[in-house]
Amino acid sequence: MLSLLKSVRRWPLWLRGLIVLLAISATYLGQLPLAADVPGDPFLLFLLVVLAATVAFGQALGLSAAAVTAVLSTHFFEPGRTLHIHHAADLIKVELYLLLAAVSALATARLLRIFMEAYDRTARLAERASRSSVLLGELSHRVANNFAAVASLMRRHAAHVADPEAKSALAQAVTQVTVMARIHRRLHAGGDGAQVEADRFLAELCADLEEALTSNGRIVLRCRACKHALPPAQAVPLGLIVNELVTNASKYAFTDGRPGTISVELQREEEQLRLTVTDDGVGMASGNGRAGSGRMLVEALTQQLAGRLRTLSTQQGTRIAVEFPIPAPVARPRVAAVIG
Repeated sequence: MLSLLKSVRRWPLWLRGLIVLLAISATYLGQLPLAADVPGDPFLLFLLVVLAATVAFGQALGLSAAAVTAVLSTHFFEPGRTLHIHHAADLIKVELYLLLAAVSALATARLLRIFMEAYDRTARLAERASRSSVLLGELSHRVANNFAAVASLMRRHAAHVADPEAKSALAQAVTQVTVMARIHRRLHAGGDGAQVEADRFLAELCADLEEALTSNGRIVLRCRACKHALPPAQAVPLGLIVNELVTNASKYAFTDGRPGTISVELQREEEQLRLTVTDDGVGMASGNGRAGSGRMLVEALTQQLAGRLRTLSTQQGTRIAVEFPIPAPVARPRVAAVIG
């Protein structure tokens, strides 16, 4: 609506003035036959014309309309259809109307000016936010490309490493770098800054892990995550925890060659999130060294999330849960939204 008013106010002055005069004339001529049958004050319709002129064409034409309608209103008092008024009380009515119409025009113009300034300010802020979002996307993709280049370089070096343990360590490092790259590719601008959609991020991460770690077809990797926006400060350690737990389960839970299933699940429970990685393997009590492998890394990443780590392991499988709080949204200054 305000954008339409701006375009109307750019019309030539003579055209806007002519429209106001035509509106006043139509109101005046429409009231003449009514005044003959039902005598009364003509101020209400004239005031509406003044307000409409102020809204549509600005303060100057609104004040001009107030003056013209005040003069024309004298025609509706005795003796009628003349600029002369016989009664002092009627003259006071006209003067009070002129004062009321002028004050109303000034107040309406002031209010509209405030709304238009707020509209312009909101439009500028929206444009800046759009530009920032584009820049953030470009930066995130560039960082992701850099991570991908590093991962590719590490893979090439790993191909020339003969030591199995060193090769395994490099492969795990490549996976962690890939996690970082995926996080940056999934970054988007939200109301509280850059965020990652947890459901899509974990689904894609699990797809990568299933392809890299369970290519033998014996192990099925399942993933289910709630739809929740995560800041990078949570998405990074969460992705690394999933990578570490799934990698360890794939290596140590099915050492006897049996088929099995690894499940990754992220749920929201009131003001916290719970990540659960479950397998139906041999458990940690089998002496396969799984309990200590990567444990310190997972604990350190859990501390970054300000969370709590819980482990339940039996001969029928292992269940590891990480519970961490949902961060409070960042307080940002509010800008009055104006519909245009």
